Amino acid sequence: TLVFSLAGLIAIVLAGYFGYKYYMESQNTLAQDEMFQAVHYFEQDSLDLALNGDGNYYGFLDVIDNYGHTEAGNLANFYVGTIYMKKGSYTSAIPFLEDFSSNDMVIQARAYSLLGDAYMQQGAFSDAASYYTKAADYKPNKYFTPIYLMKAGLAYEKLEDYSNAAKQYEKIVE
Repeated sequence: TLVFSLAGLIAIVLAGYFGYKYYMESQNTLAQDEMFQAVHYFEQDSLDLALNGDGNYYGFLDVIDNYGHTEAGNLANFYVGTIYMKKGSYTSAIPFLEDFSSNDMVIQARAYSLLGDAYMQQGAFSDAASYYTKAADYKPNKYFTPIYLMKAGLAYEKLEDYSNAAKQYEKIVE
């Protein structure tokens, strides 16, 4: 009976795992479908419609509220943070950009850079330098890394930390 109990327990755990995985995949698909129009509005620079929806389609905030646990909900955080940055609402952008996480080489570094920009606009130069450095160190490449290093250098200059500023500029030259 112990063997059968153990086999039953393993079967229940496996069924739960695969059931949860299927559920999450279906939720992510729904979230992507719901987010489609918001992405379209974002690309058209209709930021308020992208953020809040139009009454027929979800905006990114609705996607986060209803599907925040999915990959699409995670991506919606990046979009919302970007929208708030474009609107000059730097304080509002920060929590959404901090909640975003990705393995993507370009987008994650961009999120760190946007966080740096938000803190820079608020005069929090130490936090800005930290995020710009994170952006530069995240999967470095020859296209974007120099930009992030330049921003980090400028943030260090604002802090009057000329030694660290010079180090950032030296990395660009190298």
